[in-house]
Amino acid sequence: MDKRSRLSLRLQIRSFKNTFFQCKELSFKELLPDDLIQKIHRSGSRRETVFTPLIIILAFLFQILSPTGSCTEAVTHVLIERISSDLQANTLNIGPYCKARSQLSLAHLKEAIMVTGQKLHQQAAQHWLWQG
Repeated sequence: MDKRSRLSLRLQIRSFKNTFFQCKELSFKELLPDDLIQKIHRSGSRRETVFTPLIIILAFLFQILSPTGSCTEAVTHVLIERISSDLQANTLNIGPYCKARSQLSLAHLKEAIMVTGQKLHQQAAQHWLWQG
């Protein structure tokens, strides 16, 4: 990866973290390390699409944290983000999102879950721990 691409990816990761983790009720901005996000990013599709790996991760996080957990909510969130950023609107068809999401590396996603879980465990108050 050339220097310009690495810089661009770092800026995309910073934007990703700021977009998702700016939610006050979700105070875990530092749980996903940049190098892990880069691995997930590299594992995704190389096609020019609305659903880049970082957008897929963002949409997927909102999907799993939403009350319904629906793909429609994830795609709707992407639409809202794109419109608010003056980008071209994406379709509400969930097919492209689901297809792109299925192309991410399962190993990297599992690693993200493990790293996040370990960091949360380390930050847990003593009285939250088993027999603590």
